[in-house]
Amino acid sequence: MNILIIAAEVGFLIFAFSLLSWLAGIAFKTVAVSWLKRRAESVATPLQNVRLFLLLACVGLCFLIIIVNGVLVYQGKSVWKFQLNLIRSIPTQFWLTLATASIKSVSLLLLVKLSLPLLYRLLDWGCNFAKNYDRITTNNESIEAFFTYLKRLLRNCIWILAGILCLQFFQVPEVIPTYLFIALKSFIAIAIGRLLIKSLSVLVDTLDALSTRYSSPDNLLRHYER
Repeated sequence: MNILIIAAEVGFLIFAFSLLSWLAGIAFKTVAVSWLKRRAESVATPLQNVRLFLLLACVGLCFLIIIVNGVLVYQGKSVWKFQLNLIRSIPTQFWLTLATASIKSVSLLLLVKLSLPLLYRLLDWGCNFAKNYDRITTNNESIEAFFTYLKRLLRNCIWILAGILCLQFFQVPEVIPTYLFIALKSFIAIAIGRLLIKSLSVLVDTLDALSTRYSSPDNLLRHYER
């Protein structure tokens, strides 16, 4: 029985750290695609470092569990009773807070997951409307690039914000969400700058097409290069 409990604890620990490693990979890949599109390889080293840290932490905790439980078995004590007493020593408020935070986090993440497709459809409708509004086809590519980037920006910001709110649900030290909010604001500021550049590209393409349609053949806007 003791061996099964030890194996279950080690297995759960390995599963938890594997899940964290997988989530870290998704987070780093999201940043690489959205923020460092041209330098995606630059996040490979930090990701490897994070995964190495998680691996070492997992191995260390597994050894700690095995050693502590091994000592209990050697002393003839029940591992199950020791774990129950350890759990009972934790205040009830902690478990209530943990359960409430877990429910809130799952609900929020599900809400984000279900809401994003609706947002995508709205942006796709806006993209099609913008392309068909002026009956100009030469700016379609820049309009699509603008809405594609806007879609990616909103998706990343919403997920990052949801993650920060989940941390607040679990009542982590206030300094962590504060710095994450600062990082999110910086990310949004940079992204808005890139979004403005893409909107200028749409404007230039539109003006170029209008100049071709309504102006004389030697209009300078026809030869304007972005």
